[in-house]
Amino acid sequence: MTSAAIATTVVALVIGLVAPSPAAAAAPAAPTGVTVSWQDASQDGWRDSDAPPAHEVLVTWTGAPDVVYRVCPDGGPAYLCVTSAPEHPTSAVLSVGNIPESSATRISVVATADGQPDSSPALSPVFDSLRADAPAVLEVRPTSTGSLVLAWAHRVVTSDSTPGDPLDVEPPVDPVFRVGLVDADWTIWRPATTATSVTLEAPRGGLFAVAEVNEWNIRRTRSIDPPVVNVWMTDVTPVVPRKADYRSTITVRGVVKANAYWCYGMPPNCASDDGPGFSYATRPQAGRLVQLQARRSASAPWVTLDSAYSGTDGTFVFRTRSVGTRQLRTLAVPTVAPDAPRAADASAAVTVVSYQRLFAARLSRTRAATGARITARVSVGATCVSRVSLQRRTASGAWTTVSKARIVSGRATTSVTVRAGRTHYRWKIGGCTAPNGRHVAGDTSGTLTLRGR
Repeated sequence: MTSAAIATTVVALVIGLVAPSPAAAAAPAAPTGVTVSWQDASQDGWRDSDAPPAHEVLVTWTGAPDVVYRVCPDGGPAYLCVTSAPEHPTSAVLSVGNIPESSATRISVVATADGQPDSSPALSPVFDSLRADAPAVLEVRPTSTGSLVLAWAHRVVTSDSTPGDPLDVEPPVDPVFRVGLVDADWTIWRPATTATSVTLEAPRGGLFAVAEVNEWNIRRTRSIDPPVVNVWMTDVTPVVPRKADYRSTITVRGVVKANAYWCYGMPPNCASDDGPGFSYATRPQAGRLVQLQARRSASAPWVTLDSAYSGTDGTFVFRTRSVGTRQLRTLAVPTVAPDAPRAADASAAVTVVSYQRLFAARLSRTRAATGARITARVSVGATCVSRVSLQRRTASGAWTTVSKARIVSGRATTSVTVRAGRTHYRWKIGGCTAPNGRHVAGDTSGTLTLRGR
């Protein structure tokens, strides 16, 4: 072999050693032709479900079957991305909840190698992912029965920025809303409704929100929720006597306080509080309307006896006559202040026994000769009976009536014969019915001891 031939052979071998193979030189196939459409193409039935939205966006593209592709909302965080699976190498599904709200967004698809992007991205057509605008809250009305009336109206503030995009869906003829109660860190949403008002059981106030659900069955994200309706808690605490002389004046004193809910953080952590620095304390409420209410029994309706406004320190005072046994309570009337509506609060019912009081019971003598006559006296408050009984305790411990005395000018008097040894007496007045039909309880005096010698 000539030297030229040897050189040619060596060059050929060198070229064969350093030249890359066609497979090693090829980069992952860059995707093309990205499309977006609804995985649930009909989009029907979502308004009939109270479950969280489960609709998904189907993303398709043209690419190589042996390449793994990463699919992301364009500009969104990496944790919202998904990757293609071997059984579906050129398609993936994104939950609508993972597509950030935007007036113009796209889906990005990129080939990967060893888990890292390894091609230029391909982008879908532009579409919007706008949520429905917040409804206009028209009424926030706490009621005295402990419920809350919310009313609102549909409104359109944001127009469709990409009309006719691949994910546009005809919105419902009747707007769909959800009412939420902010509880701890999350909002508990009530079933979807086309109504524009709702009555909630909210006896202690709280945080409430109304959101319109768009055609994707998505509410606005927490960071741009409609303003939360903050219904302040109310706490009314009266001091009510348990017993009162018949026809005497009952004094009911108390204080009314209110307490705003306060939220902090994202998502918000909401609690009953007046805000930073108040350590979950309530504030006395000046100028709050409070009612004194009464009813005959636990099954009877409440009747308002009197109304008063609380003082600068939140205190209030009522005075009413004791004209028969009944239940009393105080009610802090709800307010509809636009900036801070206050919920109603009713104190627990207290049964105030109206009774005919006996007092100053005494014997003219506590020691006397057997057979002598002594006088027993008692003073009586207002009554609805005309007589009072003097009773003696028998050997068995039972009380037996020995005399009845007429009540004259608030006093009753009778006489007894002294018995040998020690004898115990007491005065007793029976219950009665007042002219208004309510019961008036009776009373017994303390024990009077008479010693005979």
